[in-house]
Amino acid sequence: VGGSKIFYGSHFVNPNTGWAVGMSSSTYNGIIYKTTNGGTNWIQQSVAQTGRFYKCFFLNEFTGWVGGVNTFAKTTDGGAYWDTINFALVTNGLYFTDQLTGFMAENSSKIYKTTDGGFTWNVSYTGSGTISSICFVGPMIGWACGVQGKIYKTSDAGTSWTIQTTPVTANLNSIFFVSPMIGYATGMNGV
Repeated sequence: VGGSKIFYGSHFVNPNTGWAVGMSSSTYNGIIYKTTNGGTNWIQQSVAQTGRFYKCFFLNEFTGWVGGVNTFAKTTDGGAYWDTINFALVTNGLYFTDQLTGFMAENSSKIYKTTDGGFTWNVSYTGSGTISSICFVGPMIGWACGVQGKIYKTSDAGTSWTIQTTPVTANLNSIFFVSPMIGYATGMNGV
């Protein structure tokens, strides 16, 4: 892509189609780029938000969301147009299980849930310390991770969350599960 850009997140829906989000290092405005050829070429998409973007998540080639510092947007046409959503939160992690239901790991130790496609959010869980990442393996089962090696699990679509026992105390930055039994978390100090 080149130029004075800082990218924080990316999401691919297949080997060819993906998005990368971040900010311009000269204006600090949020940026969204899309590729349809596996990253060989990237096209900048226009969005009427000025805050930087940290995360993006897409269900398919058309429906997706981007979030960052007090900024959030949704597209249903692959990013040709973005609906901006009034938002006063910092998006650390983002995951949608369908077009209406989504979860956000937020900077203030909270997990939020939406049931209207991202237009309104309600607190699903309040932990202690920053929650960095969130992942689901279907509509009911999901995990989030954060500071001090904490991993949180839900088995009821975010109605309740329990802290999982881990052998680490380092901050965890990312979590991903490939099945209900196999998952990976990465973080600080080589975790």
